[in-house]
Amino acid sequence: RGRAPELVRGAFSAHREKLCVGVRWELWGVDELAEIAACLGGDALADLLQLLADDYGAWSAGLPDLLLWRAPEKGARQARLCEVKSPNDSLSAQQRAWCAALRSAGCDVEMAQVLPPPKRPAAGGFLAGKPNNR
Repeated sequence: RGRAPELVRGAFSAHREKLCVGVRWELWGVDELAEIAACLGGDALADLLQLLADDYGAWSAGLPDLLLWRAPEKGARQARLCEVKSPNDSLSAQQRAWCAALRSAGCDVEMAQVLPPPKRPAAGGFLAGKPNNR
């Protein structure tokens, strides 16, 4: 228990710069990855990586758009995954599968619906066409 950050650091050191499908080494440093692993938790991380190891082709798409994490000096570490959708968009079957797998692994998962911009008033302001009562 609690060894996820240590294991991430070891794997990062052993494999950094090696060609690995789905990995872009330049995106994150080892400190950020270890912190994310701590926030997600080792059991959840192991479950998610197992899905990718078992069938990368099926599970390599549909992950949530955002991973938000908080690792305070003291207190509980937290992670949340968030799928962002436009007003006319909905979850695909693969996105629903990822959400279910993430929840089953104990992850906090949410969907954020982006709202359309508010309607702009007609030229001249809200009172366009009405006499100006000053």
